Amino acid sequence: FYFIMLTNKPSCFGNAIIWGYLPDDFPSVVLGVREYRERPRKEFIEPESMPALKKALEKIPNSCHREGILFLLYTGLRSSEARLLTWDQINFNQEFLEITDTKNGSDHLLPLSSHCIELLRRMQSKKRLGNPYVFPGTLPGKPVSSFGKAWRKVRAAAGLPRIRLHDLRRTAG
Repeated sequence: FYFIMLTNKPSCFGNAIIWGYLPDDFPSVVLGVREYRERPRKEFIEPESMPALKKALEKIPNSCHREGILFLLYTGLRSSEARLLTWDQINFNQEFLEITDTKNGSDHLLPLSSHCIELLRRMQSKKRLGNPYVFPGTLPGKPVSSFGKAWRKVRAAAGLPRIRLHDLRRTAG
């Protein structure tokens, strides 16, 4: 809560004062609270853990979840970028994909490795009629809702309790 208050204090309280919800002399409720310095994560999957990860992934029955997690590992994409990936964003001839509307606001072209192309071809063979998403969900025309539950099973089976799905971005390759 304090972190949110500290990061949004100028806009929250400033706007409340401007809009007349608070008096002009309203004291700062976060005065004296020290800012929490968030430390960036550095976790990634060590090469010697890859065989256990591969074995754990093979046990995931849902091919969409299994292939989705592998795709994240191969590409380093954010989970949401992979989940919302549509077939028209993939150029099989030139072997790249285009991510639009990224978190930082710029479009991103990503060359695809032979492993990615092979994975995408497998997903293409399971393509659902009327669903534009590479990783389709159970609802018609919708993407998979999350890779999170499957990832928690994989990381437990692989003995990687500290590795988050987002940490695959630092493991990609």
